[in-house]
Amino acid sequence: FNMFKQGTEPAVDATASPSGGGRPKSRAKPSVCGTFTTQMNALGSLLESTTCSFVRCIKPNPQMKAGLFDPKYVLEQLRSLGIVQTCEVLKSGLPTRIKFSDIDSQYRPHLPAQVQAMFKNVKSVDFTHAIFWAMQIDPNAFQRGKTRVFFKTGKVSV
Repeated sequence: FNMFKQGTEPAVDATASPSGGGRPKSRAKPSVCGTFTTQMNALGSLLESTTCSFVRCIKPNPQMKAGLFDPKYVLEQLRSLGIVQTCEVLKSGLPTRIKFSDIDSQYRPHLPAQVQAMFKNVKSVDFTHAIFWAMQIDPNAFQRGKTRVFFKTGKVSV
């Protein structure tokens, strides 16, 4: 305290860093923005590593009253979501659906070069049909759609 009273020594800030910066070089407390960015990056990574599932909520009535069920209202929601068509496909015993393009990309690269040249301009749907014919898959085991092939229960392993 004597140096401050006498005024002979230059005043030195006790918190100054040796490099002369003013504030000590210590680990700064993370900012709200920095914390948010870190958390959002972690969430984005987590979401990218998962597969997407959708939960569809159906309202039982337009008034949102408990205990009241409007069958026409519910059926209209199911139709607009495509659930009715999905149920019909599943009910017919064709639960496994595979895109023609997936079958094409799975098998076409493994064909010999001469055969690949033969199928160069062939669409995925026709290529899939040719593969099934060559593998002697029973035509009753599947059904062709516009963009996918539908296999009957237990027949996808053929």
